[in-house]
Amino acid sequence: MKQVIVLAAALLLVACEANRDQSAADLPVNMGLWEATVVSKEGKFSLVSQVCITPDTWQKTLVGEEKGKCQKSNLKHDVSGLSADIECASEGGKHFSGRWQLAFVSREKMHVTGPIELDQGSGQPPKFVAMEADSVYLGADCKDVKPNSPKLVRFNGVDMKP
Repeated sequence: MKQVIVLAAALLLVACEANRDQSAADLPVNMGLWEATVVSKEGKFSLVSQVCITPDTWQKTLVGEEKGKCQKSNLKHDVSGLSADIECASEGGKHFSGRWQLAFVSREKMHVTGPIELDQGSGQPPKFVAMEADSVYLGADCKDVKPNSPKLVRFNGVDMKP
């Protein structure tokens, strides 16, 4: 589950990183609190997480987070969206990777599609999951969500305790 949470946050941060040399007024999305609803197309899981996107996080790469490391390659972007290959390592040496397509629907909405490969560890074969995510802007105030520290709100329909 931690892998999926990190990936949901990485998707939002990759959108930020792709446009890091632009001023906030020129960026394709608003700065502040965003909520991502991530579902597997197979219906095996769903989650809702929140992430705080600030001008600072917009300027920084997402490589080097304490909880995991994500790298992107083959990044292509324009005014309508971006695509990138993402590979993340998480605690315990597990990793996940995938090719993502992100569409900037508006300054307040993004839509992401893409398959991921999850390393299950312990010599088990990797698991392939097709995922979709819709992210919506909740406002300029990030409330209790800190930049680079995504907050899990709901997993498989169950609200998470604060």
